[in-house]
Amino acid sequence: MVEGYPESASSVPAGFLFNGALSSYEQLGFNRDRMIGKHRWVVTRFVEPTS
Repeated sequence: MVEGYPESASSVPAGFLFNGALSSYEQLGFNRDRMIGKHRWVVTRFVEPTS
């Protein structure tokens, strides 16, 4: 499982998007898992192992 800690692009200025925008993670197949602040989510994605 891979976790990400993106920012909501609508709640912070672009200069503060160090971890990327939430919408970018969602476009890459991540799902919102749990909130860790008023506007922040932990997003997760399961990745299959390679042989």
